Amino acid sequence: MQSENLNSYITKRYDRWLDYAMYHCRRSGLNLEPAEVLNDVLCQLLQRNPVKLERLLNERRDKYSRLDYLVLRVIRISVISPRSHVRYTKGQHCTRTVDWDLSGLSEVPATESEEIDPDSRLREIRAALDDLDAPQWEKEVFAWKFFEGKSLLQWPGTEHIRRLRRIYNRIFLKISCKMKVKNDF
Repeated sequence: MQSENLNSYITKRYDRWLDYAMYHCRRSGLNLEPAEVLNDVLCQLLQRNPVKLERLLNERRDKYSRLDYLVLRVIRISVISPRSHVRYTKGQHCTRTVDWDLSGLSEVPATESEEIDPDSRLREIRAALDDLDAPQWEKEVFAWKFFEGKSLLQWPGTEHIRRLRRIYNRIFLKISCKMKVKNDF
């Protein structure tokens, strides 16, 4: 339960914080409701330790408390961050709104020459792996996961899982680049 002192302070500062939220919502160009942003921020903050909130309320810098600065900072981050809770719930993950009209585009049917045979593609990947300048055991790590479909957690060696993932990702990237260069020409 929050103290009466904290509740009265929030009530007193609510309009000022709402103006700040309105400014950032307008500035971002996104369709966010400032009151929803502020209420979400306050709900997040009120779930924190009430003793710490009281301490922030009692510490002063100039004419404002540290709680003011915290609320303003969280409001700003909630509006500008593409991964914030407010933007996630509103479905606005991009930093800018995009109004592209895709109605004029038609779907291009694939020609017979563009069809890809999975077996030939796997053979190309296997050949690219064999030609790769990497130690044999790193190639085996890649083959373990990519071709055999086994988890790296099941790897019989003593290597740490983080190292195995780095090796797999590095070889995957090298093969992908090699395949892309080959297909571009």
